[in-house]
Amino acid sequence: MTPSLFLFLNLVLAFYNVGTIWGHEIDFFRSWKLIGNGQFHRRLPYWIFAPVTIAFLGNIVLLRYHPEGSPMSIAWMALICQILSMAFTALFWGRWQATLAQDPLGPKSPLPGQDFEDSLGAHGLDQGECVSVTWVVGERVLAMKRKRFSSAVGIAAVRVLGMFVLASCVGLADAQGSRIPEMAGATFSGTTVHLPEELHGKVGVLVVGFSKSSGDMCKGWGQRLSASYHNSNEVVYYQMPVLESVPKLIRSMVVKSIKSGVPEAEQAHFLPVFSGEKEWQKIVRYANADDAYVLVVDGDGRVRWQTSGKVTDSGFAAVKQQLEAAASQR
Repeated sequence: MTPSLFLFLNLVLAFYNVGTIWGHEIDFFRSWKLIGNGQFHRRLPYWIFAPVTIAFLGNIVLLRYHPEGSPMSIAWMALICQILSMAFTALFWGRWQATLAQDPLGPKSPLPGQDFEDSLGAHGLDQGECVSVTWVVGERVLAMKRKRFSSAVGIAAVRVLGMFVLASCVGLADAQGSRIPEMAGATFSGTTVHLPEELHGKVGVLVVGFSKSSGDMCKGWGQRLSASYHNSNEVVYYQMPVLESVPKLIRSMVVKSIKSGVPEAEQAHFLPVFSGEKEWQKIVRYANADDAYVLVVDGDGRVRWQTSGKVTDSGFAAVKQQLEAAASQR
């Protein structure tokens, strides 16, 4: 099972667990009187407790087994929501459920929301007795119903939050599988490059910049890549300044200025981009024009991992680790 599929299955289970809250309120207790007390309680472990336990364990596993590049903060938030949901259930709704389970009236108990007087009448009390008992006990029953409903709303809200946290993680995981835009361009050495075709059978590292200020950050990443992979037959790397927003009147001057600062040995790894700026910004999760954006891309042009900002020892070590993992899976 792939990490993305595992994450998606956790999301499906989160939807189910949200539904159990309102299932209890709307249908389960109404069906109780039709199937009997013993049969009702025997089914709860399978339909309620087992899915909640599996979801909790799934959230724990997601901390270690998740799609490449998924933010750990989101995985932790999903687990925290799951823990809060279980805690609130035990403290509030669970206490009400325990009281109901011990009620000798069973499915005819007034607590699930049946008509209180009808429930008393079913046990041989006449109308006057029902009225008397209603005045004595009715306020307590109504208070418990309000607490139960408030608890259900609170627990459902926490579960919905956890569900949306997982959904956002699925969305980010999907972004990790996005393909880079198709493009054709010429490096500073004059070599024509077609992406992603150029990456077929190899692994690529693309260092993308969107402004003059990002040049120094991109240069730092390029120097590290050159030192490790300049003569590699398995790893392809390019520094890619995106120049679409540069006016065409001065674009050639800008290109010459950038090229003049690139050593001749590295010019084959410098690939200016003149179109598709919006597509590239979407792929790299563009946030700051002055950042360098680094993509590790497989042979099909799919993004396996990404980061942004200045090069660091730990950041470059992560790039190398991703490249090794990608190469081993080809």
